[in-house]
Amino acid sequence: MSTDWGAPPGPAPGVWAAPPPVAPAPMPGPVPVRPMALGELIDGAFRLLRADFGPIALAVAALILPLQIASFALTVDLQENLLETLAQNPTALAPTLRAFTSRLPAWIGVSLAQGFLLLLAAGAVTRIGGARYLGLRQSAADALRSAGRAAPALVGARLVVAVLTYGAVGLPVLLSAAGFASGSPVLGVLALLLVVAGVVAAVWLYVATALAVPAIMLERAGPIEALARSQRLVRGRWWPVFGTLLLTALVIGLVGSAIGAIPAGVAAFFPFELVGQILSTVSATLTVLVSTPASALVVLLLYFDARVRNEGFDLELRGASAQRPGA
Repeated sequence: MSTDWGAPPGPAPGVWAAPPPVAPAPMPGPVPVRPMALGELIDGAFRLLRADFGPIALAVAALILPLQIASFALTVDLQENLLETLAQNPTALAPTLRAFTSRLPAWIGVSLAQGFLLLLAAGAVTRIGGARYLGLRQSAADALRSAGRAAPALVGARLVVAVLTYGAVGLPVLLSAAGFASGSPVLGVLALLLVVAGVVAAVWLYVATALAVPAIMLERAGPIEALARSQRLVRGRWWPVFGTLLLTALVIGLVGSAIGAIPAGVAAFFPFELVGQILSTVSATLTVLVSTPASALVVLLLYFDARVRNEGFDLELRGASAQRPGA
Protein backbone atom coordinates (compact mmCIF):
# COMPACT_ATOMS: atom_id res chain seq x y z
CA MET A 1 0.00 0.00 0.00
CA SER A 2 1.37 3.41 -0.90
CA THR A 3 2.19 5.72 1.97
CA ASP A 4 2.73 8.81 -0.19
CA TRP A 5 1.09 11.78 1.61
CA GLY A 6 2.05 14.36 -0.99
CA ALA A 7 -0.27 16.85 -2.68
CA PRO A 8 -3.73 15.56 -3.47
CA PRO A 9 -4.23 14.40 -7.03
CA GLY A 10 -5.37 17.01 -9.53
CA PRO A 11 -8.59 16.84 -11.49
CA ALA A 12 -9.16 13.93 -13.80
CA PRO A 13 -8.14 14.47 -17.43
CA GLY A 14 -10.76 16.48 -19.31
CA VAL A 15 -12.33 17.92 -16.12
CA TRP A 16 -12.07 21.66 -15.43
CA ALA A 17 -10.94 22.65 -11.93
CA ALA A 18 -13.24 25.00 -10.06
CA PRO A 19 -12.03 28.61 -10.26
CA PRO A 20 -10.58 30.04 -7.06
CA PRO A 21 -13.07 31.99 -4.97
CA VAL A 22 -13.24 35.70 -5.78
CA ALA A 23 -12.61 37.92 -2.77
CA PRO A 24 -15.55 40.20 -2.07
CA ALA A 25 -15.09 43.89 -2.74
CA PRO A 26 -13.87 45.87 0.27
CA MET A 27 -16.74 47.61 2.03
CA PRO A 28 -15.43 49.77 4.85
CA GLY A 29 -18.52 51.98 4.55
CA PRO A 30 -22.09 51.63 3.25
CA VAL A 31 -20.93 51.43 -0.39
CA PRO A 32 -18.69 48.64 -1.78
CA VAL A 33 -15.34 49.74 -3.17
CA ARG A 34 -15.60 48.39 -6.71
CA PRO A 35 -16.61 49.58 -10.18
CA MET A 36 -20.25 50.64 -10.11
CA ALA A 37 -22.94 50.92 -12.74
CA LEU A 38 -24.91 54.11 -13.27
CA GLY A 39 -27.84 53.16 -11.04
CA GLU A 40 -25.48 51.98 -8.30
CA LEU A 41 -23.72 55.35 -8.27
CA ILE A 42 -26.96 57.24 -7.61
CA ASP A 43 -28.15 54.65 -5.08
CA GLY A 44 -24.75 54.78 -3.37
CA ALA A 45 -24.94 58.57 -3.11
CA PHE A 46 -28.24 58.35 -1.24
CA ARG A 47 -26.77 55.61 0.99
CA LEU A 48 -23.95 57.92 1.98
CA LEU A 49 -26.45 60.73 2.49
CA ARG A 50 -28.57 58.59 4.83
CA ALA A 51 -25.51 57.30 6.71
CA ASP A 52 -24.32 60.83 7.62
CA PHE A 53 -27.44 62.91 7.12
CA GLY A 54 -26.98 64.80 10.39
CA PRO A 55 -23.44 66.11 9.77
CA ILE A 56 -24.15 66.70 6.09
CA ALA A 57 -27.36 68.63 6.72
CA LEU A 58 -25.67 70.64 9.48
CA ALA A 59 -22.71 71.55 7.27
CA VAL A 60 -24.90 72.57 4.34
CA ALA A 61 -27.39 74.44 6.54
CA ALA A 62 -24.60 76.39 8.25
CA LEU A 63 -23.59 77.77 4.86
CA ILE A 64 -26.96 78.04 3.15
CA LEU A 65 -29.34 79.33 5.84
CA PRO A 66 -27.72 82.79 6.22
CA LEU A 67 -27.90 83.18 2.46
CA GLN A 68 -31.54 82.13 2.38
CA ILE A 69 -32.36 84.63 5.14
CA ALA A 70 -30.62 87.41 3.20
CA SER A 71 -32.48 86.46 0.02
CA PHE A 72 -35.76 86.39 1.96
CA ALA A 73 -35.12 89.89 3.33
CA LEU A 74 -34.36 91.25 -0.14
CA THR A 75 -37.48 89.62 -1.58
CA VAL A 76 -39.70 91.08 1.16
CA ASP A 77 -38.12 94.50 0.65
CA LEU A 78 -38.72 94.28 -3.09
CA GLN A 79 -42.33 93.28 -2.59
CA GLU A 80 -43.27 95.74 0.17
CA ASN A 81 -41.32 98.81 -0.90
CA LEU A 82 -41.36 98.52 -4.67
CA LEU A 83 -44.08 96.28 -6.11
CA GLU A 84 -46.81 97.41 -3.70
CA THR A 85 -45.86 101.03 -4.23
CA LEU A 86 -46.08 100.55 -7.98
CA ALA A 87 -49.41 98.74 -7.64
CA GLN A 88 -50.86 101.64 -5.66
CA ASN A 89 -49.40 104.28 -7.97
CA PRO A 90 -48.78 102.98 -11.52
CA THR A 91 -47.37 106.36 -12.58
CA ALA A 92 -44.45 105.98 -10.14
CA LEU A 93 -42.54 103.76 -12.53
CA ALA A 94 -39.43 105.94 -12.76
CA PRO A 95 -38.80 106.24 -8.99
CA THR A 96 -39.55 102.54 -8.59
CA LEU A 97 -36.93 101.66 -11.20
CA ARG A 98 -34.42 103.95 -9.48
CA ALA A 99 -35.12 102.27 -6.16
CA PHE A 100 -34.73 98.85 -7.74
CA THR A 101 -31.43 99.88 -9.34
CA SER A 102 -30.15 101.04 -5.95
CA ARG A 103 -30.83 97.55 -4.58
CA LEU A 104 -29.23 95.75 -7.55
CA PRO A 105 -25.74 95.53 -5.95
CA ALA A 106 -27.26 93.67 -3.00
CA TRP A 107 -28.89 91.13 -5.33
CA ILE A 108 -25.63 90.67 -7.24
CA GLY A 109 -23.79 90.20 -3.94
CA VAL A 110 -26.25 87.53 -2.81
CA SER A 111 -25.93 85.72 -6.15
CA LEU A 112 -22.12 85.71 -5.93
CA ALA A 113 -22.25 84.59 -2.32
CA GLN A 114 -24.63 81.79 -3.29
CA GLY A 115 -22.18 80.41 -5.83
CA PHE A 116 -19.31 80.61 -3.34
CA LEU A 117 -21.19 79.04 -0.42
CA LEU A 118 -22.63 76.24 -2.54
CA LEU A 119 -19.07 75.45 -3.65
CA LEU A 120 -17.94 75.32 -0.02
CA ALA A 121 -20.95 73.15 0.83
CA ALA A 122 -19.99 70.68 -1.92
CA GLY A 123 -16.46 70.60 -0.52
CA ALA A 124 -17.67 69.94 3.04
CA VAL A 125 -20.05 67.19 1.87
CA THR A 126 -17.20 65.62 -0.10
CA ARG A 127 -15.08 65.43 3.05
CA ILE A 128 -17.87 63.85 5.09
CA GLY A 129 -18.88 61.42 2.34
CA GLY A 130 -15.29 60.52 1.54
CA ALA A 131 -14.59 59.67 5.17
CA ARG A 132 -17.73 57.51 5.41
CA TYR A 133 -16.87 55.72 2.14
CA LEU A 134 -13.56 54.69 3.71
CA GLY A 135 -15.17 53.62 7.00
CA LEU A 136 -14.21 56.77 8.91
CA ARG A 137 -16.18 59.64 10.42
CA GLN A 138 -15.93 63.38 9.84
CA SER A 139 -17.85 65.95 11.85
CA ALA A 140 -19.61 68.90 10.25
CA ALA A 141 -17.25 71.35 11.99
CA ASP A 142 -14.11 69.58 10.73
CA ALA A 143 -15.55 69.34 7.22
CA LEU A 144 -16.37 73.05 7.18
CA ARG A 145 -12.86 73.91 8.35
CA SER A 146 -11.40 71.72 5.59
CA ALA A 147 -13.64 73.41 3.01
CA GLY A 148 -12.58 76.83 4.29
CA ARG A 149 -8.89 75.95 3.94
CA ALA A 150 -9.53 74.62 0.43
CA ALA A 151 -11.61 77.67 -0.60
CA PRO A 152 -8.84 79.32 -2.72
CA ALA A 153 -8.31 76.10 -4.69
CA LEU A 154 -12.06 75.50 -5.09
CA VAL A 155 -12.69 79.05 -6.30
CA GLY A 156 -9.60 79.03 -8.51
CA ALA A 157 -10.64 75.82 -10.26
CA ARG A 158 -14.18 77.10 -10.74
CA LEU A 159 -12.94 80.40 -12.19
CA VAL A 160 -10.61 78.65 -14.65
CA VAL A 161 -13.47 76.45 -15.89
CA ALA A 162 -15.81 79.46 -16.09
CA VAL A 163 -13.33 81.53 -18.12
CA LEU A 164 -12.64 78.66 -20.53
CA THR A 165 -16.35 77.82 -20.84
CA TYR A 166 -17.53 81.37 -21.47
CA GLY A 167 -14.61 81.92 -23.83
CA ALA A 168 -15.47 78.79 -25.81
CA VAL A 169 -19.09 79.92 -26.21
CA GLY A 170 -18.94 83.72 -25.96
CA LEU A 171 -16.23 84.41 -28.52
CA PRO A 172 -17.95 82.39 -31.30
CA VAL A 173 -21.24 84.14 -30.46
CA LEU A 174 -19.60 87.54 -30.93
CA LEU A 175 -18.00 86.40 -34.19
CA SER A 176 -21.35 85.06 -35.39
CA ALA A 177 -23.10 88.35 -34.61
CA ALA A 178 -20.35 90.30 -36.35
CA GLY A 179 -20.56 88.02 -39.40
CA PHE A 180 -24.30 88.49 -39.80
CA ALA A 181 -24.04 92.22 -39.09
CA SER A 182 -21.46 92.58 -41.86
CA GLY A 183 -23.98 91.24 -44.34
CA SER A 184 -21.80 88.28 -45.28
CA PRO A 185 -23.88 85.10 -44.94
CA VAL A 186 -20.78 82.93 -45.41
CA LEU A 187 -19.02 84.51 -42.45
CA GLY A 188 -22.23 84.28 -40.46
CA VAL A 189 -22.67 80.55 -41.14
CA LEU A 190 -19.01 79.83 -40.37
CA ALA A 191 -19.29 81.74 -37.11
CA LEU A 192 -22.49 79.85 -36.27
CA LEU A 193 -20.62 76.58 -36.74
CA LEU A 194 -18.02 77.94 -34.35
CA VAL A 195 -20.81 78.56 -31.82
CA VAL A 196 -21.87 74.91 -32.06
CA ALA A 197 -18.26 73.80 -31.68
CA GLY A 198 -17.88 76.11 -28.68
CA VAL A 199 -20.94 74.62 -26.97
CA VAL A 200 -19.60 71.10 -27.57
CA ALA A 201 -16.22 72.13 -26.16
CA ALA A 202 -17.86 73.70 -23.10
CA VAL A 203 -19.86 70.53 -22.37
CA TRP A 204 -16.75 68.39 -22.82
CA LEU A 205 -14.80 70.65 -20.46
CA TYR A 206 -17.56 70.57 -17.82
CA VAL A 207 -17.58 66.76 -17.75
CA ALA A 208 -13.79 66.40 -17.97
CA THR A 209 -13.30 68.66 -14.95
CA ALA A 210 -16.27 67.38 -12.93
CA LEU A 211 -14.04 65.48 -10.46
CA ALA A 212 -11.93 68.50 -9.47
CA VAL A 213 -13.70 69.06 -6.13
CA PRO A 214 -12.93 65.56 -4.77
CA ALA A 215 -9.33 65.94 -5.99
CA ILE A 216 -9.04 69.20 -4.04
CA MET A 217 -10.79 68.02 -0.90
CA LEU A 218 -9.31 64.51 -0.65
CA GLU A 219 -5.89 64.92 -2.28
CA ARG A 220 -5.22 68.57 -1.36
CA ALA A 221 -4.55 69.36 -5.01
CA GLY A 222 -4.23 72.92 -6.25
CA PRO A 223 -6.73 74.31 -8.78
CA ILE A 224 -4.79 73.52 -11.97
CA GLU A 225 -3.54 70.22 -10.58
CA ALA A 226 -7.11 69.23 -9.62
CA LEU A 227 -8.45 70.04 -13.10
CA ALA A 228 -5.68 67.98 -14.71
CA ARG A 229 -6.28 65.16 -12.23
CA SER A 230 -9.99 65.14 -13.06
CA GLN A 231 -9.28 65.04 -16.79
CA ARG A 232 -6.97 62.03 -16.33
CA LEU A 233 -9.57 60.16 -14.26
CA VAL A 234 -12.36 60.86 -16.76
CA ARG A 235 -10.22 59.97 -19.80
CA GLY A 236 -11.66 56.99 -21.63
CA ARG A 237 -14.97 57.18 -19.73
CA TRP A 238 -16.27 60.59 -20.76
CA TRP A 239 -19.63 59.28 -22.00
CA PRO A 240 -20.45 57.21 -18.86
CA VAL A 241 -19.55 60.20 -16.67
CA PHE A 242 -21.66 62.50 -18.85
CA GLY A 243 -24.62 60.11 -18.67
CA THR A 244 -24.31 59.79 -14.89
CA LEU A 245 -24.18 63.56 -14.38
CA LEU A 246 -27.14 64.08 -16.70
CA LEU A 247 -29.29 61.41 -15.02
CA THR A 248 -28.24 62.68 -11.60
CA ALA A 249 -29.40 66.18 -12.46
CA LEU A 250 -32.80 64.83 -13.58
CA VAL A 251 -33.29 62.52 -10.57
CA ILE A 252 -32.14 65.00 -7.96
CA GLY A 253 -34.17 67.74 -9.61
CA LEU A 254 -37.29 65.60 -9.31
CA VAL A 255 -36.52 64.59 -5.71
CA GLY A 256 -35.76 68.16 -4.70
CA SER A 257 -38.94 69.43 -6.34
CA ALA A 258 -40.99 66.74 -4.58
CA ILE A 259 -39.52 67.66 -1.20
CA GLY A 260 -40.22 71.36 -1.65
CA ALA A 261 -43.55 70.85 -3.41
CA ILE A 262 -45.82 71.15 -0.35
CA PRO A 263 -44.56 74.50 0.97
CA ALA A 264 -44.22 75.81 -2.58
CA GLY A 265 -47.77 74.73 -3.39
CA VAL A 266 -49.18 76.44 -0.32
CA ALA A 267 -47.10 79.56 -1.04
CA ALA A 268 -48.79 79.84 -4.44
CA PHE A 269 -52.02 80.79 -2.64
CA PHE A 270 -50.26 83.75 -0.97
CA PRO A 271 -48.14 85.20 -3.79
CA PHE A 272 -47.85 88.73 -2.39
CA GLU A 273 -48.09 88.06 1.34
CA LEU A 274 -45.43 87.49 3.97
CA VAL A 275 -46.55 83.93 4.65
CA GLY A 276 -46.12 83.11 0.96
CA GLN A 277 -42.57 84.46 0.98
CA ILE A 278 -41.74 82.43 4.10
CA LEU A 279 -43.10 79.23 2.57
CA SER A 280 -41.23 79.86 -0.69
CA THR A 281 -38.00 80.31 1.28
CA VAL A 282 -38.67 77.09 3.21
CA SER A 283 -39.27 75.25 -0.07
CA ALA A 284 -36.06 76.56 -1.62
CA THR A 285 -34.07 75.72 1.53
CA LEU A 286 -35.37 72.13 1.68
CA THR A 287 -34.57 71.62 -1.99
CA VAL A 288 -30.99 72.89 -1.54
CA LEU A 289 -30.46 70.77 1.59
CA VAL A 290 -31.12 67.63 -0.49
CA SER A 291 -29.93 68.51 -4.00
CA THR A 292 -26.56 70.01 -3.02
CA PRO A 293 -25.25 67.05 -0.97
CA ALA A 294 -26.76 64.42 -3.29
CA SER A 295 -25.04 65.95 -6.32
CA ALA A 296 -21.72 66.25 -4.47
CA LEU A 297 -21.91 62.62 -3.32
CA VAL A 298 -22.55 61.34 -6.87
CA VAL A 299 -19.45 63.24 -8.04
CA LEU A 300 -17.53 61.77 -5.08
CA LEU A 301 -18.51 58.23 -6.08
CA LEU A 302 -17.58 58.94 -9.70
CA TYR A 303 -14.16 59.96 -8.40
CA PHE A 304 -13.69 56.76 -6.39
CA ASP A 305 -15.12 54.68 -9.26
CA ALA A 306 -12.52 56.17 -11.61
CA ARG A 307 -9.75 55.43 -9.12
CA VAL A 308 -10.91 51.83 -8.79
CA ARG A 309 -10.99 51.37 -12.57
CA ASN A 310 -7.79 53.25 -13.39
CA GLU A 311 -5.60 52.82 -10.31
CA GLY A 312 -6.76 49.63 -8.57
CA PHE A 313 -7.93 51.57 -5.53
CA ASP A 314 -9.94 48.57 -4.30
CA LEU A 315 -6.82 46.38 -4.39
CA GLU A 316 -4.94 49.08 -2.51
CA LEU A 317 -7.59 49.09 0.22
CA ARG A 318 -7.62 45.30 0.39
CA GLY A 319 -3.84 45.23 0.75
CA ALA A 320 -3.88 47.90 3.45
CA SER A 321 -6.56 45.95 5.33
CA ALA A 322 -4.50 42.73 5.11
CA GLN A 323 -1.45 44.49 6.57
CA ARG A 324 -3.42 45.96 9.46
CA PRO A 325 -2.71 44.25 12.81
CA GLY A 326 -5.45 41.79 13.70
CA ALA A 327 -6.84 41.76 10.15
